[in-house]
Amino acid sequence: MAEFYNNKILVEYRNKDADHVEWAKAFKELYVPGLRDYVKSHYPLGPVWSAAGKKTASAPPKIFKTGGPAPPPATLLSSEIPQPSSSRPKVGMAAVFQEINSAKSVKSGLRNVIDDMKAKNRVDKTGIVNAGAKEGRFSSPYFSKVGPPKLELQMGRKWMVENQIGKKNLVVDDCDAKQSVYVFGCKDSVLHIQGKVNNITVDKCTKMGVVFMDVVAACEIVNCSSVEVQCQVILLLFTWCLSHIFSLFFSFYGKGS
Repeated sequence: MAEFYNNKILVEYRNKDADHVEWAKAFKELYVPGLRDYVKSHYPLGPVWSAAGKKTASAPPKIFKTGGPAPPPATLLSSEIPQPSSSRPKVGMAAVFQEINSAKSVKSGLRNVIDDMKAKNRVDKTGIVNAGAKEGRFSSPYFSKVGPPKLELQMGRKWMVENQIGKKNLVVDDCDAKQSVYVFGCKDSVLHIQGKVNNITVDKCTKMGVVFMDVVAACEIVNCSSVEVQCQVILLLFTWCLSHIFSLFFSFYGKGS
């Protein structure tokens, strides 16, 4: 960087002022080649500062061939010679990999596995599966009974039909187009909706039948298995999600739906 600005002075005052040119040439002789050779000889990797704050010794004297003054003694630079990378203790991730490669401390906390501890040689294993585990494994994922059976109108807006098992004569009457019907967790049952409702949702039911007159928005089947839906008038929208084995029946009036 110093040589860059020194050259700018030489170019700018080459034919204007001889004093500036002589000063720039003399200044350049201070560090080229004298200071440059000195640094390459004693500090090839750059200056090493003393982190511990120890008192540093001056560098060995050296005779320079140039006529300029000798460089200042390295009183601020550390005289400690850097150790080679192989002899210095490793820190950080290098120390971690060195410890892993040594494989001494890694195996210190491990136990040897004898033949009796191996799974193929265990004497307490058995091939009998208890009834609870078998029932839990092969039970239907679509049916889950939670809480007592329920058939009621909540807040005057939503009919809740929950946890009905083996009921073939469930009836929702006295309903209007502003109310919705939510069927949840029912099994082997039949629900009759006598009137026009806004929306019908059947969720997590197995072997369930739903018979309704008319619906304003849609009839939804979610997480169900073996469900039958029958519309007696008109069904504008029917959706199903994560369900299988279901049947949909239309009346003569709803054949154009």
